[in-house]
Amino acid sequence: FREAREQWKALEGESSSNIASVTNSLARTAKLRGQNEKSLELYLDALEMVKKHGKAKELYRIGLAHKNVGMAHRTLWQWVESVPHLDEAMVLLSDRYGPVNSRTLGAQESMVDSILRGGMDEPRVVSLSQSAFAGRIKPGESGYNYDRYVDSGVLLGDTRMVSGDTEEA
Repeated sequence: FREAREQWKALEGESSSNIASVTNSLARTAKLRGQNEKSLELYLDALEMVKKHGKAKELYRIGLAHKNVGMAHRTLWQWVESVPHLDEAMVLLSDRYGPVNSRTLGAQESMVDSILRGGMDEPRVVSLSQSAFAGRIKPGESGYNYDRYVDSGVLLGDTRMVSGDTEEA
């Protein structure tokens, strides 16, 4: 990937959507190697390039890049820092895929979890977790989706305990 990135830089300069793609792959490789700080640094670089070179009709790519940065912050237990990235990801991915798509809901669940773990005072936390819970399962879905449904239900319970809202759903 490093060699490919250097070749793209020779062709396109220091920043392009192609270099962002290769940088994203380098970030994922760093994460798999346990180099979490390096992974975050590379994901941030890729995000900046995607924002600079992305096309208006491809805003979801910026959403995916924000989700990567948010998740990299979470890997480092940087809960508060992850929230704005996951929030932006949730908005942009929802615009592209809809509010109950697994990409949108994954960003939303991770954001709510980061809010709770970071001890943030966020008034949207209950409504966000309720919408994640409501959009999770439909009759006939796989066990994987059922497990995600249970995770969303537990998260909803946690948010209600934190907020003091104990009314039944």
